[in-house]
Amino acid sequence: MSISQLPPDQQEFILNRPSIDPPPGITSNFEHPPNKNGLVLGVIVLCLSLATVALVLRAYTKLVKLKCIRVEDALGLVAFLSFAGYIGTTLWRLNFRGTFIHGWDIQLRDLSPILLVGHILNNFYPVTLLTIKMAILIEWQRIFVPPGTRGSFYWACCVLIVFNTLFYTSTFIAANLACIPYRAIWDITISGRCINSKGLITSGAIINFVLDQSGVVSAIARLAASVEYVRTRDAIYKASEVSLWAIAEMTCAFLVFCVPSIPRAFAGKGVLTRIAASMRSWGLMSRSLLGTEASERYESQRGPSVSSASDSYRKIDDHGVEMKRMPPARSMRVQGGPPVSGRKIEGLVFTKQFTAEEEYINSDDSAAQTTFKKHHPWEQESAA
Repeated sequence: MSISQLPPDQQEFILNRPSIDPPPGITSNFEHPPNKNGLVLGVIVLCLSLATVALVLRAYTKLVKLKCIRVEDALGLVAFLSFAGYIGTTLWRLNFRGTFIHGWDIQLRDLSPILLVGHILNNFYPVTLLTIKMAILIEWQRIFVPPGTRGSFYWACCVLIVFNTLFYTSTFIAANLACIPYRAIWDITISGRCINSKGLITSGAIINFVLDQSGVVSAIARLAASVEYVRTRDAIYKASEVSLWAIAEMTCAFLVFCVPSIPRAFAGKGVLTRIAASMRSWGLMSRSLLGTEASERYESQRGPSVSSASDSYRKIDDHGVEMKRMPPARSMRVQGGPPVSGRKIEGLVFTKQFTAEEEYINSDDSAAQTTFKKHHPWEQESAA
């Protein structure tokens, strides 16, 4: 008998109960249950930003630089749209009740929308991984297999493409046939015949760990979370962890697919090349300005006075000598007659006189006199 067939008073009593009984000493908190929405939101923003930037740079390379669109690019776009659907559904869950909430803090009346979110995520996940993995494998065939050859690597990629297609397609179908009638998958008020859908999540995590060509670390973490999800009675709380690692796993797959094309986006001429050059120039200018400001602050703090006897010199003002452009050299006749045509001019062409001035600081200090004598030994000889 389903809940909907019970009398209204009994329905109200059951729907107001927590989805699972709290542990001893714990009181259910239905109004403001503790959650980790901030953590989940931060991970979503980071992963979505990385995947979006990587895909945009790849699209720029393909459309602007190479002007070539292939089947793997279309698969990558489908994968990103499915990934965006996964992210959007998770954000809706954040606004509804939150994530990482224990089952004893959720009433049964709020359980159906949460189960619906989980069912939608279970549809987006296989579509995303199937399309992005197919895109990666097809591109690897194009990169690493010489044209006209069919080596072991080529056939290995073909086997993986077929296996992933069969596995994720069967996972998608099984997730939508988990209960009969279909609505019983998430609606707890409807009775129906259901299979244990937790096994689908665990099997998917195992397959991804064994055959994953993208995020190995995230696949391992998702596998561990999936095993705990099957064993725990607080499945709603652990499902949030599984979903979070799934987002990280899909993000790694997008990076594997897009990163090899990113360097070409900044090569040669183009908008991104000019932007990168401008950013480098701005960084060099900023460091130069910071160095100048630091030097000026040091000089202002140091002051112009000479405090010790060993520093018996005075710094020449950098702006005291005006720099001028020298006139170009002109040929001059050698004194004694006109130059002979076809003969090399030898001898002194012209002279220029230079005057050097030295300024000394008089000091009675013995250390200053010692320093002066050390650097001017000829003064001692002339005095003798």
